[in-house]
Amino acid sequence: MGRIGSGNVSHTRAANDEVITTTLPIYKLFEYGDHEFDTRSIKDEKSFRRFLNRDDDLELRPVEVPGSPKVRFRIFDTPGLNDTNDNDIQNIASTFSALSEVDHLNLIIIMDSHHVPLTSSQKDAFKAYFDLFEDLKGLIVIVHTHSNNQYRIPGLNTRFDRKLKERSEFFNQIIGREVPTKRIDCDIDETGPANLCMTRNAIREILEMAKVKAAVTLNTTRVCKTRTMISVDKCAHTTFKTRLRENVAHLAKCQIEHQKRILESQKLTVETQKLIVESQCLTTEIDSLEREIKRMKEEIAEHDTDELLPLFESRFDEQVDFFGWFYDLAGRSSHEHTVRFPEQEFTIDEIDVAQQKVEVLEQTGGRGDKAWSVKFKRHRFRTGYYHAVLKMKKSTKHKVEIGKWKAELEERETEKGRLKKDLEDKKQELDVLKAQGTIVSSDLSLNSVEELKDLIETFRKILDITAAKTLPLKLFMELAEAGVYQGGYLVRDAEILGNFLRKRFENYNN
Repeated sequence: MGRIGSGNVSHTRAANDEVITTTLPIYKLFEYGDHEFDTRSIKDEKSFRRFLNRDDDLELRPVEVPGSPKVRFRIFDTPGLNDTNDNDIQNIASTFSALSEVDHLNLIIIMDSHHVPLTSSQKDAFKAYFDLFEDLKGLIVIVHTHSNNQYRIPGLNTRFDRKLKERSEFFNQIIGREVPTKRIDCDIDETGPANLCMTRNAIREILEMAKVKAAVTLNTTRVCKTRTMISVDKCAHTTFKTRLRENVAHLAKCQIEHQKRILESQKLTVETQKLIVESQCLTTEIDSLEREIKRMKEEIAEHDTDELLPLFESRFDEQVDFFGWFYDLAGRSSHEHTVRFPEQEFTIDEIDVAQQKVEVLEQTGGRGDKAWSVKFKRHRFRTGYYHAVLKMKKSTKHKVEIGKWKAELEERETEKGRLKKDLEDKKQELDVLKAQGTIVSSDLSLNSVEELKDLIETFRKILDITAAKTLPLKLFMELAEAGVYQGGYLVRDAEILGNFLRKRFENYNN
């Protein structure tokens, strides 16, 4: 899709994408026609370097994996974190605007150049990005770029290994789990068969990860607020809380005055006045219940889905292409490995596995159970990997909350039905009085009062947003693209935020 930058400067200025369809073949080296190259012939670092530079009688070929179907990948290339010009919010919104036609993500690849020191500002940039997307952390894989193939395989250069280990530990710490990592050489002008073989197989393994990861649906993704957003929202929250309190008091006063004028003008009996007031109170209570029921249904619909979420992930990699073979030969390499997922609270709904050059010996538990374990053996003299992702449905994770919400919803629906029955009875009594000419009209609506109710409802929605720790991705993008959070002037930004949200909700209501 383009050249990878040095780490200090990215070649990507705007998000772009490319679609590829592949069966993900394994790349192998052949010599003297159809003879697969035997890596056991490489016995020391000197012969390894000679192998990397060799281009005579070596041919690189893709070898299809039996039963591997065609897979369509849509790959997006986005600007590096060093190219944000401190406009993190706008930059993220721009990136996700490019993803507007995509309904889910399977993998997020962070290209980390070991040439760039992890300064405090660089660490803060990474942390800010990862903190924003709590829902997407499970998709992250770190690719250490500019890893010269001479040192790409762990064990060839201990100082280089330590350097990458320190960087990996930093990412593990801020993401909150052990993140899969890969090394790759970025010299796209390299044409040597051995170098190309290593690079293409590294890319293949990265794409394999995309197949087994639990995809995240973007339209339900929520974004954690940045420190700037939290400060602005807190200021706006205080302002609109005061406005809400003032308008609620004003509404109550208007309603009392309006009722008083209506009742006095019609010279009604105390019983009739009471009937009209009770009808209006019931109408207000039903309106409030209907808003609450709508909100509860939306909450249930968002969580009671079959969308798969990651429950547990384990990846085993063992690189023995070059020097590891003599450990196998001497019997000093452990071939058997076990991965366990002990019994947990949630049931496993799905297991996706990608594996190469390993043989599964035993497997217990799994789909439909709350525990899982697998025992496998790596093939001798072969690089092997085993990547498993255990997944659960979103409805499984939130089963307790959903049950509670549904019970509360049923109570609200029952209460709404009772109130509507009471209101209908009172309306019938008022209709009788109206037919008898006792009252002119039972309609107590007033445009100014209704407008005030709408304004109060808008203020309540704004308070919900300013108090929340996260935002729906769509709303986050709207706020960013509108330039709401400009930074530097808290009160000004809070006022801009309030005006934007008020206009947004008023447009939706209309």
